[in-house]
Amino acid sequence: MSLVVSNKTPEAVKLSYLSFLEDLTNLIKKKNPKFDPSPTKLGDIKRNLNNFDNLSFKDQLYTLDLANKFSNIEPLLDIAEVCADELQKLGKGGFQPDNDSEQEYNSIFYELAMATRYVKSPETSSLSINLVGITDLVIDSSIAIECKYPRSNKQLMKNIKIAKKQIDKRVKDGIAKHGIIALDLSHLLNYELYGKFFNNVLKKIHSHYRQLEYVTSDSYIYNTIIKNKEFIDIVTEFGRFLLETIISPHKKNISLSENVLGIHYEYSNTFIINSDEIMIVRARELSYFTNPKLCDEEKRKFEELSHALVVGI
Repeated sequence: MSLVVSNKTPEAVKLSYLSFLEDLTNLIKKKNPKFDPSPTKLGDIKRNLNNFDNLSFKDQLYTLDLANKFSNIEPLLDIAEVCADELQKLGKGGFQPDNDSEQEYNSIFYELAMATRYVKSPETSSLSINLVGITDLVIDSSIAIECKYPRSNKQLMKNIKIAKKQIDKRVKDGIAKHGIIALDLSHLLNYELYGKFFNNVLKKIHSHYRQLEYVTSDSYIYNTIIKNKEFIDIVTEFGRFLLETIISPHKKNISLSENVLGIHYEYSNTFIINSDEIMIVRARELSYFTNPKLCDEEKRKFEELSHALVVGI
């Protein structure tokens, strides 16, 4: 499935994040009037954005990554039923760039990010979205989405088995008619290899652009490259390959009940281009595994739904 690439300047990221933080704070205060984001990770991000030029390059990158990631779920706040207590977990863990993947916020963020896919897709935006209750996410009052964030290959199959049992229980209890397992495999992706590939391709194309007389700046070149379809296709194919190398060895061992339509699995990554201005390129891709036990009509509906979720975040 297609890779979605978005790029923003640091100033654009800051404005988006401040808008998100204000909306998030107002929403949480409806249930918890004493809520203050200042002493949390959310407040750390705001302070860092306001003091951006004085940060180390490492902290600049981490700040931009978090701010961009969080602000992209803002459309969800006005539409879905979201538990205020869960939203507060986004601020847990503090500003820890060396330990980000282990922090508690990742799990709740993935639930919100998956819900945002449904909000932003024209084909699914009219469906009801509920994040309140024991199920991670319920779509259209009929599909339970169980979101998992495995932190190791060993946890991957364990998480699938847990999610399968949870969906079977949701169906048995009448909470949903079917379910989908959603896996965020970002922590398992080989980012070092992906980053080297991305930068090597970028540099080679950049060197060719530099030979053109009308080119005036590196930022012009990089802006042109990251919007180029051929460049996106190359990065897409390699990202898809890395994603499949994670899940493919396990597919033969996956056994789903008829209550489970299939599995959505994805990764997200942020590339930073540091030229005469910092540019943030966020890449995210979703693919799927269809339950072979489904009838042809159910398979078709699940695959149509999966394709509809390829939207930017």
